[in-house]
Amino acid sequence: ISESQVRNRFNAMAADGVISVIAIVNPMSLGYGTVAWVAVRVGGGVSARDVADGLSGLSHVTYVAICAGRFDVFTEIACRDETELLAVVDDDIRPLDGVMSIEVSIYQHLHYKRLTPTGRSRT
Repeated sequence: ISESQVRNRFNAMAADGVISVIAIVNPMSLGYGTVAWVAVRVGGGVSARDVADGLSGLSHVTYVAICAGRFDVFTEIACRDETELLAVVDDDIRPLDGVMSIEVSIYQHLHYKRLTPTGRSRT
């Protein structure tokens, strides 16, 4: 198969939404030495979706997920250091409408799992 055939097939699949290319960057390699998950309990008549939308608008937030279980929302935040982490938690996250309580877990080591399509083994 030629390079142009590969390019054409790839472009067609990308245009159809069958595939997409993503880059996963280790924030610690970019100078963000403190990365943490913040687990959020939502209350006060505010929906988890509204809290997730509020979190998504914060500059230090890299990921937001609405969950079932003990916590309603999980968010990942990347900061330069623990001082900045404290400021983001206290000044940006706690004041959001609907945030009833949070639990912060600071990453000790970031270990990436190579992504493979579901149901397929790596060869």
